[in-house]
Amino acid sequence: MNLTEEQLEQLKEREKTEKASRDSSFRNLYNTVWLLNLEDGKPALETLEVGGRALQATNIHERLMELLMRVSPPKVFDSLTAKRLSDLIKIEEGVETKDVIDTFFSSPEFPRIIDENVIKKAISKGVKDSLFGITNKDKVQVVKDKPVVAKEQVIIGKEIPIEEIDLPSGYIVSSKIIPTEEKPEVPQTPEEETEKPEVHEAGKITQIMYSLKVNRQQLYECFNALGNLVEKTGELSLKIEAQTKEGIDASWLKNAVEEPIEEAGVEIKREEK
Repeated sequence: MNLTEEQLEQLKEREKTEKASRDSSFRNLYNTVWLLNLEDGKPALETLEVGGRALQATNIHERLMELLMRVSPPKVFDSLTAKRLSDLIKIEEGVETKDVIDTFFSSPEFPRIIDENVIKKAISKGVKDSLFGITNKDKVQVVKDKPVVAKEQVIIGKEIPIEEIDLPSGYIVSSKIIPTEEKPEVPQTPEEETEKPEVHEAGKITQIMYSLKVNRQQLYECFNALGNLVEKTGELSLKIEAQTKEGIDASWLKNAVEEPIEEAGVEIKREEK
């Protein structure tokens, strides 16, 4: 069959058009999803339609999952918190993980999840956060209609990889029935406080006291020397004793001595005779 280049181009364009039409026809076969719900305790169907929603996916399965998971409000979930799981399954004492899975995939009252890994991740987080523990159902004994399990057989408060969670044989244990080890109280004896002798470097003095008796001129000349000492110690404690036979006027003492010292930010205690 001899075709010109123009005819070949027309055939290629026609092929693309027919392929796009075919794909569109397949996608339009699944424009509606019917979901089973419970309304007032009775089964009811909820209809979810693609309608005019601009879905990004082109594959049929991916389009339906986008409709179920990404369009608000979502109908199917790919994650579940440990607290939500605990509230849903109401772990009073314990429950088999197999029963948890069966309930999620059979009851319309429970959230719809994409696969079992959602449950595994929630269990792993709950165990790590000590919301509940997990063990193997073979390790659990029933005594007087109540599950009993040894503490060393339960994993709780630790991180557990989801690969190690065996749903067919696992058993979720309430933290209420996990035995706790009671540590004996050890009487505390007060430790004797012993003062450790301070060790000082040889030739170093840690405390020094002087007793000086100076006149006005000598006091001025001592300022620099006392300033040198303050540079090393940070502060000085001064005890000043002055006396005169003529007596000192109280107002003058207040204005000329005490107030200037107080204005310098120095606390002063007064004793008089």
